[in-house]
Amino acid sequence: MAAVRRSLLIISALCAILGLLWPQIEEYLKDKTACPIFKDGDPKEAMKPPTGGTAAPDGNHEASIPLRTFTAEELSKYDGKQSDDSPIYLAVDGIVFDVSAGRNYYGPDGSYGIFGGRICDRALALGKLENGYLIGSLEGLSEKEITTHKHWVNFFKKKYSAVGVLAGYLPSK
Repeated sequence: MAAVRRSLLIISALCAILGLLWPQIEEYLKDKTACPIFKDGDPKEAMKPPTGGTAAPDGNHEASIPLRTFTAEELSKYDGKQSDDSPIYLAVDGIVFDVSAGRNYYGPDGSYGIFGGRICDRALALGKLENGYLIGSLEGLSEKEITTHKHWVNFFKKKYSAVGVLAGYLPSK
């Protein structure tokens, strides 16, 4: 009985210490995490992209790279599954982005690995990480969901280099 009490006391003390230190732990993790979607604040806003980014000085990654035209089938080959250093692309708003720098997130084992080699418009607009939402159609979305999609388009334009465009895809306005 004394051993159980001692164990419960130790667990209680550890929980109290963790509770007191949590703000510092959270700040440390934020500083060490390059994840573009670190959950901060309202869980409903977890999929909303942060402001800012790591854009080139002129804010235009595409300017120096000739853009290739991809079909959805060609894009699917760039999912990062071929090797640890194979490129990872995804498409948003008809633009194909190289997200290889975010391999820990968009690679096969990443928390957003489902996006690798895929068209992500609807999934990003709705905040869904499921295959059925990995399409380019925004038909039937609410104004708020369209706004969320626009935020994501801007996020990817600021953070990653465009390497191509989707064949037959008209970007949103």
